[in-house]
Amino acid sequence: MWHYRFDVRFCNPNKGNEKGHVENKVGYTRRNYLSPMPVINDLAELNEQQAEQSTEDRQRTHYSKDTLISELFHEDRQALLPLPAEPFIVARSEMATTNKYGEIKLGNEIYRVPQAATSQRLFIKIHALHLDIFNESGETKLTTVPRQYALDVTKIDWVAHLEIYVRKPRAVEQANCLKAFPLVLRDYILNADLHARSTRVKILVKLLSEHPLPLVAQTIERANALSIDPEDLFTLRSLAAYQKNSKNTEPIPETATPLAVRNWQPNLERYSLLQKGVASDD
Repeated sequence: MWHYRFDVRFCNPNKGNEKGHVENKVGYTRRNYLSPMPVINDLAELNEQQAEQSTEDRQRTHYSKDTLISELFHEDRQALLPLPAEPFIVARSEMATTNKYGEIKLGNEIYRVPQAATSQRLFIKIHALHLDIFNESGETKLTTVPRQYALDVTKIDWVAHLEIYVRKPRAVEQANCLKAFPLVLRDYILNADLHARSTRVKILVKLLSEHPLPLVAQTIERANALSIDPEDLFTLRSLAAYQKNSKNTEPIPETATPLAVRNWQPNLERYSLLQKGVASDD
């Protein structure tokens, strides 16, 4: 109310029918825009899609005023206050201190902050789907990380999360980022002894610095199927490069050879005759 400067008039408890027009609009939106259930990548995409559909819907005639809804909306805007230059930020703030692994704990969840030093005080702005992390004074933004219940593997800095466990292989068992790791990569790390685990983490750091997570997971899975040494970095890098290029390389049509030559099929019966020593002169 303070930010957008409007008054409110609440319904009585459990009396949503007192604002039936609002309830009807919810049903209208559900029936027209959410049925069948849409497939989306994130909430921001859905909000953008809904905004576009709502704007297009203004081009229909109002059911009782025989005027386009867009024209009625334009008239209403003349009586509205201008919107603030800055949007309203829905977030709460907390202070946190990183541990020796460069992690902070908020509630029951642990977040890795590679950009922060150990035992550093941080100012955290907690949003619904992500955290904005600043230095102690809140003047310098260090990073943005997704909330644990909204992990998006495409937005996780895997290299930064894994580098610390090269020297602390036992601690990788508690690494929070492993929750979003493909099972084949989790097994690749955790099924090794401590010395080999450190080597394998180092290999994943190298592969993830060169290729996206799905390709690295596919590489390790393929290496397992081919019984390749899981700690042979050179071979794994070569396999990853091969798989990346094999997806993007289309066969080049061959046009130089004459059609008669390209379509020629050898008569293999002549080779059988040669083996018997009775091949004819032709």
